[in-house]
Amino acid sequence: MTTDQVAEAINRSGLHIRKDNLPVTSKQVYAVICRFPEIFTKEANRIMLMI
Repeated sequence: MTTDQVAEAINRSGLHIRKDNLPVTSKQVYAVICRFPEIFTKEANRIMLMI
C-alpha cells in the first residue's frame, strides 16, 4: 500500500484517533514507517509490513 492508502484505511476503520480528532495524514504514516524499520519496509513507493 502507499502511505495515502494506509492513512485512508486507518481513518476509515478508526484504528487510531488523534488527540485533535483530525484524520491521520500520509506524512504521519511515513514518519512511523521510518521510525520502525524492523517492522516496515519501503519498496517502489509501497509500504509492507514485515511479519
